Amino acid sequence: MQIRRAVANDVDALSALAMSAKAHWGYSPAQLEGWRGLLQQSVDSVRTRPVFVAEIEGKMAGFYALLARGEAWELDDLWWRPAAWNEALAARSWRTRNTAPPRSVPVAAHRR
Repeated sequence: MQIRRAVANDVDALSALAMSAKAHWGYSPAQLEGWRGLLQQSVDSVRTRPVFVAEIEGKMAGFYALLARGEAWELDDLWWRPAAWNEALAARSWRTRNTAPPRSVPVAAHRR
């Protein structure tokens, strides 16, 4: 598995991955459509916050994004392609979060 910084060209794939991960839980098409705006990734968001892509054999497996909140980084997004879910993959991405931001501070998760 490789973890790399997201780029503007990833936006459509990031958005599709977030939608498919959410759809995996059996939500209705109407519910998913209602969340589309929240799950949609933008070029601006990729450029203004740390967004990281996990790839397995060159294929996007997941991504996460961080937001600076005072003295801490907040986990803003964490999405995995359902077929790529397993404890080793999730644990590896979680461990790498502290090496990616430009400053070394605690990370706090939040709910939307």
